[in-house]
Amino acid sequence: RPVVPPPDGVAIVVVDVATATVTALVGARVPRADGGDARGRPRSAGSTLKPFLYALALDRGGRDPVTRAGPLAAPPSVATPASEALAVSLNLPAVRLAAALPRDAFARLLGACGFARVRAPEGRRDADLALGTDDVTPLELAEAATALAAGGQHRPLRFAVDGPPAPP
Repeated sequence: RPVVPPPDGVAIVVVDVATATVTALVGARVPRADGGDARGRPRSAGSTLKPFLYALALDRGGRDPVTRAGPLAAPPSVATPASEALAVSLNLPAVRLAAALPRDAFARLLGACGFARVRAPEGRRDADLALGTDDVTPLELAEAATALAAGGQHRPLRFAVDGPPAPP
């Protein structure tokens, strides 16, 4: 009996933002017939949710949400523009920004973006979501990122060939 390697977790979703059409979709380094497909598998979101956090803050405040949480080596009074904090994926500014939002604001936004595994709002601070503590799938992330890139206009992903892939 052949030895089957564990799923490698690699997933790539390429979307044409103008049409919300998936133009390329990869679910593993080596295709396998036994379902080792990572396209729809949840994984920790990590820093992939930070752009949604900063978009929410900009939408609520209408200006660059400058934070007073510079890099650890900088004094706390050093302001870090959101563009810089996001570009280098600074955690402390993101957590502080999320904590400054109304309770559940970030969780509600993520739910509205279609992230099915992000916890439901529970009337508490959700600053930990800024660090990607909840799970998302590559397809959910691609659809939400497409909406973000299209100025907030959500469109379901379309598949260029045979329709949506079967869930793993």
